[in-house]
Amino acid sequence: MNTAAEQIVQVAGLAAVGLMGVVVAFQKILKGWKETSTESSILTMMHEELNRMSAHNKILAEELAKFQLEVIKLNNQLTDLTMENHRLHNEVQALTKEVNRLQTTIEDSAVVPEPPPKDIRRISPQC
Repeated sequence: MNTAAEQIVQVAGLAAVGLMGVVVAFQKILKGWKETSTESSILTMMHEELNRMSAHNKILAEELAKFQLEVIKLNNQLTDLTMENHRLHNEVQALTKEVNRLQTTIEDSAVVPEPPPKDIRRISPQC
């Protein structure tokens, strides 16, 4: 009976080892499935975030284009105002020269006559 008992012990031992192998394999499969599920969940979250960011990026790109057009428009206005400023500056210079010329002309034409000498005798018309 020793051999039959030994065989039973050996079969029980092998069954226990086999059962342990099945449990370990099942745990590895379960762990792999959890990791795959977690990875899939992370990938889904990343995909949703990329879609959200894409929508924001589209809005930002449109606003940036509007901003660039506004900057170009303002730059053109600045150029126009700068040219107008130069034109007005030249006009002020020309008017200043004209005022100076007129002042010089007035000063030259307004010669003050010398007063007559004080001891001049009046000549009477009796001659």
